[in-house]
Amino acid sequence: MPLGIDVAALVGDIGTTAVVIRTYLTSSINTFGESTALYDDADAQLVIHPASVRQKLAMPEGDRTRDTIAWYSTAPLAGAGMTRPAEIQYPATTGPWYQVQDVADFGEGGGIYFGTATRIEGS
Repeated sequence: MPLGIDVAALVGDIGTTAVVIRTYLTSSINTFGESTALYDDADAQLVIHPASVRQKLAMPEGDRTRDTIAWYSTAPLAGAGMTRPAEIQYPATTGPWYQVQDVADFGEGGGIYFGTATRIEGS
């Protein structure tokens, strides 16, 4: 029996935003000896809002002033084989890119994942 309420069922009732999720699966060395990462972009629907003060306080001190979002999803944004953290483009196709900082997995609560992502400089 799961602990708490089935929060994953709420994701369909809460407004979601279209985003692009970029995952890095492999890396290689180009002809100049530089490391390059091969990535895959996929469209997704996430619940996104500005990070709370509590979430920002949990971050390293140098990152607390950066633009940070909190995200919620029924699919994980991290997994085995990823060579670097996933990135979120919010809003999809036109917005800046955010790098996923942490992922919390609440599988017993209905399969919901949430975390924070900070804006990538220059995006």
